[in-house]
Formats: sequence, structure tokens, C-alpha cells
Amino acid sequence: MAAPLSSRSVGILLVVVGAICASTKAIAIKLAYGFTVDPLSLLALRMLFALPFYVVILALFGPRQPTRPLSLREWISVIIIGFLGYFVASQADFIGLSYIPAGLERLILFTYPSWVVLLAWAIYGQRPSMLSLGALAAVYLGIFFIMMGEVSIPETDILVKGAAWVLLAAIAYAGFLIGSEKFIPKMGTVRFTSWSIIAATLGILLQVSVQKGAALFQFEPTIYYYALYLAIVATVIPTYMVSAGIKIIGASAAAIVGTLGPVFTLILAYFFLDERLTLVQMIGTLTILAGVFLIGRDKRKQKDQKEALALKQSSPTSGS
Repeated sequence: MAAPLSSRSVGILLVVVGAICASTKAIAIKLAYGFTVDPLSLLALRMLFALPFYVVILALFGPRQPTRPLSLREWISVIIIGFLGYFVASQADFIGLSYIPAGLERLILFTYPSWVVLLAWAIYGQRPSMLSLGALAAVYLGIFFIMMGEVSIPETDILVKGAAWVLLAAIAYAGFLIGSEKFIPKMGTVRFTSWSIIAATLGILLQVSVQKGAALFQFEPTIYYYALYLAIVATVIPTYMVSAGIKIIGASAAAIVGTLGPVFTLILAYFFLDERLTLVQMIGTLTILAGVFLIGRDKRKQKDQKEALALKQSSPTSGS
């Protein structure tokens, strides 16, 4: 009889499966772009199909989380943070994918931990350690290697344009994560995530209705299949699986485990999109993953040191 999994093993498994599901997003988007659909319409369909799931989950599990009432100012902040993570970041990512390969998109998007470090430094004055600074350098060196492998003279402008959009998505998502750290303890994971996505979805649907009207419902059936896949498998499932995993093993450990995500995207892109990696690009990929791994490990080490210090200060034998 097999031994039961430990809680930490369950947490790691949740993050791994969530990362795999999320890694298929870029593949599904690129496949959908093989048909007649624009980035904004595909994003709107994805969010529209995902919306009922978040509403139901919010209604079922939101009230169970102990929270305090938020002020109007705090609700406005939650809406702004939600727009940053699921409106700005998602839209920039979808646009970027219309220009660059899925593998490159996932690696650039995965630089968001480095932007969390930089934004925390700029906003809160949390100076990064030398290890984090070295990891940041490794991340951007890796991006340089990968882009050099993609560049050909006629496509340089397209490559840079697509990379810039995805980089904007990474920065916006990093801002969302920094903002979420303040409100998740107040609202709970389910309520914060659900309300953030609901607010962003309403904004996206308003934008697409103004720009395109009823054209959102005039695509061929295949587009709606891809949108439904993006909504359920690549959005709803990883959102809650990763959140549940983070609750068990912590955000820093989850970030390290999540480095598997871009690897899965590269493998899937090889089989489904016929994307290739040169030796230089493989070196760049490993450099990026190593940098993100070091950032996650350094943040975990800093967290452990803070907890140890707090425990020491609260000990009856410690000085006042």
C-alpha cells in the first residue's frame, strides 16, 4: 500500500500541475491565431468564459474566509490592482504573442520575479541582496541570448515590438503581485482573486463592446473552443491550484517550483508549434531559469531569517 503524500508534497504537486496548465496558455493562443481572431477578442472570450467560474467560486467559498469590511478607498485599490494584473498584463501578453514565438513569450513573461524585486526596491525601499542582483543580471543576460537566436534582419522590429509588449505584461503582473500582498491577508485568497478577475473582465468586455460591438460572437466555432480551453484549463484551474499550493509551501518555494512552467512551454511549442531552440537559446533559457531560481531561493532565505529573528525576539530568554 502506497504511503500517503505529505502536505508539502501535495503543495508541490498543486504548484507543478498549475504551472503545467498555465504553460499551455501560450500554445493555445498561438494555435488560435492560426485562425481569424485578434488578440483583444480572444482575451475577451477567455475572460467571459472564465467569469462564471469565478462568480460561483466566490459565492461558495468567499464567505468562509474570515475577513474584515473594506473601505471604499480599499475597494478602489483592489479594482486598480485587478486591472493591472488581468487587464493590462493579460492584454499586453496577448498582443505580444501575436508577434513572437510562444517559447520566447513564456521566458520573457517569467522575468516577473525580477520585476517584483525591483519594484519593491523602488516603492518600499527594500534593497535587494547581492545574490538577487546577480540573479537579475542572469535573467536579462538569458533574454539577450534568446533574442539573439531569434533575430533575423527583416524581423528585428517585429521581435522587439512583441518582446516589449510581453515585458510590459511581466512588469504589470509584478505590480499586481506587490499590490496583492497587501490585500490578500485582508480579503482572503478566494475573494481577492475572484474580485480582481471580475473587475478586469468587466473592463475588458466594456472595451471590446465599444471597439468591436457584436463582432465578438461572429467567429468560427474553433475560436470558441480555444477560448473555452484558455478559460478553464489555462486560467481557472492554475489560478486556484497555485494559490492552494502557495498556502501550503509558501510563495518563495512555489516560485522555485514554478520555474518548470517555461520548460513545459518550450517542450509543448516544439511539438505543437514546430518552434526550435538553438544552442545559444538553450543557454539563454537555462540562464533565465537559474536567475529566477536564485531570486526565489534568496527571498525564501530572507523570509526564514526574518521569522527566526522574530522568534528569537519573542522568546522569554531574549532581551527586551
